[in-house]
Amino acid sequence: MKGTCHLIFRINYDACPRDPHHKVRNMGLDGSVRCIDVDEKKIRESLLETWIEHDELSQSRRKTSMEAHLYDWLVGEELEKLEKEPRITVKERCGAIISDKGITLPLAEIIDRLNIYDGSHRCCKGKYCRDPMWKELDLPRRSCFGHLVKDKLVFPFDGWTLSLYVQKWYEQPPKGSAPLTTPQVTKRLMKSIKPF
Repeated sequence: MKGTCHLIFRINYDACPRDPHHKVRNMGLDGSVRCIDVDEKKIRESLLETWIEHDELSQSRRKTSMEAHLYDWLVGEELEKLEKEPRITVKERCGAIISDKGITLPLAEIIDRLNIYDGSHRCCKGKYCRDPMWKELDLPRRSCFGHLVKDKLVFPFDGWTLSLYVQKWYEQPPKGSAPLTTPQVTKRLMKSIKPF
């Protein structure tokens, strides 16, 4: 049975998964290959909306900016003033992982990637939200509408296959020294599991 398992939990793309036109890549200190292309957007400063959220493609928190759509409510002089307003340039680095073949993945990360259940339960209610994102954006906690939680595991295969993936995780580095988890993975996976 050894060696028959295709490691579907590995990330391995030929091009950037966010935008195939991105060409600039970099190998990180951990051995992963990431897209480091920078996208530029022209946005009117008064309509600039920015938020920080977990980005699946980069497996990290990412700042995203966009232009708010207020045109439907503006008329006359307000609309003319907005149309004359100069646009500012906002730069966003992609950061998407193109390949992680060169790194030793913790078991918690592998299990999370193999889980096909998205979750649908809300786990926090506005003012009780403890997500540090609201502090980063300097917004009141009541701004949170709740979080979607992965509260159970569902795999598209049986327990024998899962045990083979665990075996492959154990065999990644020499002498079976693969980590169960890392502080970064634990923080990312556990932040969505909060009491009501």
